[in-house]
Amino acid sequence: MATITVDVLFFAAYRERLSEDRRSASIAANATVADLLEALVREDERYQFVRDETRRMIAVNQSMARADTVLADGDEIAFFPPVTGG
Repeated sequence: MATITVDVLFFAAYRERLSEDRRSASIAANATVADLLEALVREDERYQFVRDETRRMIAVNQSMARADTVLADGDEIAFFPPVTGG
């Protein structure tokens, strides 16, 4: 099975809770963002709260994306909580 490598970024509360802001991940070719999250949780359960967060925001290569977005080798995926104003 072919694999790809992606760069994963965590911002705000995700970065604080994970104590990391960036990591790389190897996943199956044609994997989606949801598949990436599943792979991260299988590797380390700390990522479960990111996977389970229904209001999280996702960007792939600095464009807003959804969990069903298919990833390509070298993509940059960012996870961040919703932005609130005030």
